[in-house]
Amino acid sequence: MQENDVLDDLQENQSQPPSGQFQRALRFLLYALGIIVVLLGRMMMSRWQINEAQQFLLVGGAGVWLFSGLGLSALFQARKERQTDLLFALITLGHLLIFSFSSIYLASSFRTILSI
Repeated sequence: MQENDVLDDLQENQSQPPSGQFQRALRFLLYALGIIVVLLGRMMMSRWQINEAQQFLLVGGAGVWLFSGLGLSALFQARKERQTDLLFALITLGHLLIFSFSSIYLASSFRTILSI
């Protein structure tokens, strides 16, 4: 029976693949898309007053903006892990589109709120 040495464990950990930033970016994209679906579904099902709907969309837009920004940062780190392929490019494009649209929406919402 062999004893396990602590140094053997350290050497095994070094041969493991990188941390999985690409999977993390994919999860963040799915989170952002999920929030968008929930926002759209909730807006179709409810009849709210203008103020309630604006607050709901503002908080949801902030969540979408946050997750797409985190996904972009994970993709920036994932460039070191894997080659750029079509899936990588599509996920990057999805994050960029969502991030830019949510940034524009949040900027216009804050401009509207500050002008009132």
